[in-house]
Amino acid sequence: MKKVKIVKKKIWWCIGLILLVWYGMCILAKAYSPQLRYPSTDAITCRACGYGQSSTSGEQYCVLNKQHYYTANGHCYLYLDCEIDCGTECVDASKTYVVEAAIQIDGIWKEIGVIYLDGGKYCDFNFTLYPKSLEEGDYTIKVSLFRTDNVKDRAVLAEDQGTLTVADSITHTVYFDYCGGSGDTTSKVVSWGEIYNTLPTATWDGYTFLGWYTEKSGGEKVILTNTVMIWGDHTLYAHWQGNSYTLSFNANGGSTSTASKSVTYGSAYGTLPTLERTGYRFDGWYTSSSGGTEVTSTTTVSTAGNHTLYAHWTKLLTQTITATSSYTKTYKSKGKFTLDAAAVGKLTYKSSDKSVVTVSSAGVVTIKGYGTATITVKAAATGNYVSATKKITVKIKPKKMKITGISSSASKTLTVQWSKDSLATGYQVQVSTTKKFTSSKTVTDSADKNTYTKVTKKQLVSGKKYYVRIRAYVTVNGKNIYGAWSAIKSVTVK
Repeated sequence: MKKVKIVKKKIWWCIGLILLVWYGMCILAKAYSPQLRYPSTDAITCRACGYGQSSTSGEQYCVLNKQHYYTANGHCYLYLDCEIDCGTECVDASKTYVVEAAIQIDGIWKEIGVIYLDGGKYCDFNFTLYPKSLEEGDYTIKVSLFRTDNVKDRAVLAEDQGTLTVADSITHTVYFDYCGGSGDTTSKVVSWGEIYNTLPTATWDGYTFLGWYTEKSGGEKVILTNTVMIWGDHTLYAHWQGNSYTLSFNANGGSTSTASKSVTYGSAYGTLPTLERTGYRFDGWYTSSSGGTEVTSTTTVSTAGNHTLYAHWTKLLTQTITATSSYTKTYKSKGKFTLDAAAVGKLTYKSSDKSVVTVSSAGVVTIKGYGTATITVKAAATGNYVSATKKITVKIKPKKMKITGISSSASKTLTVQWSKDSLATGYQVQVSTTKKFTSSKTVTDSADKNTYTKVTKKQLVSGKKYYVRIRAYVTVNGKNIYGAWSAIKSVTVK
């Protein structure tokens, strides 16, 4: 019975000792267990910066590195956003890994959190700690990486530590870049973790202020109720949008089908109409009807309001084409001659009848047949001269005939013979008692068919000397075109 009482005393003693140990552990846990207070903010960022070598497996693991940012108002807001970028050989994809974060308080490590990672070359994870108020000072933060099959012996594959600094308040300077505009404030002091509170208003002629942003181009918009989350001194940038204005066009003596268009301040004018005006050269668009500054499609709109552009003109000089007005040429197969036209502008040529003559770009005329053609010569406009036109008449007549024989074999008659022109329509023969072929003493006969090569004249005066000449003709559009007279031949009639 006594032995049973001793055993019971020992049992109660053990129970009391266990309760005492349990109570002590609770006291310690309570002393070092943080309480949740505020939402997390950026505190530490862990990033992979290299590789570590395992001594047992030979596998490569990321070495964790971090940057640390801190708190305000006497409370520690700790947020760890950790990233491992392992390349192609870092983590075994078939295994699971553990990342553990802890904070050291009064020499005792307190676990912040544990993340289990599937194998792979990349992972992104974070831990959040909400401790109760801490005294100002430095605290050690540790982040460890190990594989699950090493949990028992806690063989750490990679580890890094950093310092967490707790302060009553942390202030930074925010600078304002107006990016072309203006305002009355260039900087202000802000507290990290608190709102910006007030932000300056920016103005710029021709632009609408869109607000403050974290980058010159793009970035995140910042308003006065936003919490300061950027660690350190930083700059906010004004963003702008150009205003739209109506641009009117004044043709200034010319004409245009485009009366106006919309343009944006700070941007290029874009397409502008091109005008024409008889006797003038269009010199472009200007800001004033006389003088002013020239505006092109690439000019930047710099007038903050509706405005007008004015067409400028230069009156052109009269251009004259100097050239022989008409040519009469005797037909020759493939015969050529060159026009003597000249002008300031570039000359072009065109024949009205290519069956009579053709003309090249250089003004070389090629004879093609009998008749009359008009060649139109045009001189192009130049910077100071208007265009000009001149018409040149070209007549192609039959060749000069040749008398091959003249005789008087019978009384009061004479016979004349000539060489045939295969292209002629007919021939004209003149017989006269005077060498000058005076009309009162001249008789003209026509051989209206090309088949004739001789003609006999009768009822002439015996013993009288007669003079004879001949020419060929062609009929074009009902009109006869005559060739030159042949050399004069004479004979005394029997």
